[in-house]
Amino acid sequence: MSDSVLAINEKAAEEFFKKAQEAEVNGQDEKAIELYERSLAENPDHELSIFRLALLYDRRPKTPKPSSFTSGFAPPSRCMSML
Repeated sequence: MSDSVLAINEKAAEEFFKKAQEAEVNGQDEKAIELYERSLAENPDHELSIFRLALLYDRRPKTPKPSSFTSGFAPPSRCMSML
């Protein structure tokens, strides 16, 4: 890639990063995540975007995945109707 294209990508990455920070400060975490990801699409080595994105991903609520052990059981509502 030419130097001018790299400079444009770096500038775009910085702009997305700044917008992401603004969204994060305003409590718009999902929008911030999207903007940090766009920053990284422009410059995959943008360290601050990587760091902030990792923090936001870590803050997301964890949703438990059904285990193979519990997936064979009937839902509680169905169990109660069997009584």
